[in-house]
Amino acid sequence: MRNNPGQLVHLAVLMEEAIQIAWDYLERAGEIEDAEFCSHVLLHSVEKMVQQGVRSRLLLSNRAITQYMEALEARTIYPASADGHWMARR
Repeated sequence: MRNNPGQLVHLAVLMEEAIQIAWDYLERAGEIEDAEFCSHVLLHSVEKMVQQGVRSRLLLSNRAITQYMEALEARTIYPASADGHWMARR
């Protein structure tokens, strides 16, 4: 089944609004350390959920925020030594 142009525009607007809500929240919270990384995570997260059928802007934005925070945490932890102990980068 083909998507009609109106539906594609609606999904693009939905994604843009969800990403903007998430971005605004993260920016106000001071959580954006790397804008390119943040935008990549938010876009990937929202895009995947839209493909799975999620259509709620707030659900999309809240889940994207959670995924960004998890990705940020994973990005700030690295092995400190060969013995496998981990420590934060900050």
